[in-house]
Amino acid sequence: MPVVFEMHRPMKPGPALKELIFRAMLRQRAFRLLVVITRALAAVCRDEYPAYSPATLVMPDGADMISEHVQPAALDGARR
Repeated sequence: MPVVFEMHRPMKPGPALKELIFRAMLRQRAFRLLVVITRALAAVCRDEYPAYSPATLVMPDGADMISEHVQPAALDGARR
């Protein structure tokens, strides 16, 4: 089964066992893609795990800006 791993922060600093398990996952034949949430995290991963740089995808965590034409909705029972 293909493995895609989403990462929100660097593995280091942290427990050595966590890093060991992560590196073992990267070496598995089933590993396909490392998804990170920022370009900065992608850069850290490129430095720490250069062999897996081609298998890294940046997908920012967050939302798009709200259009200026969107008006707030009135909510029943909303507190003021």
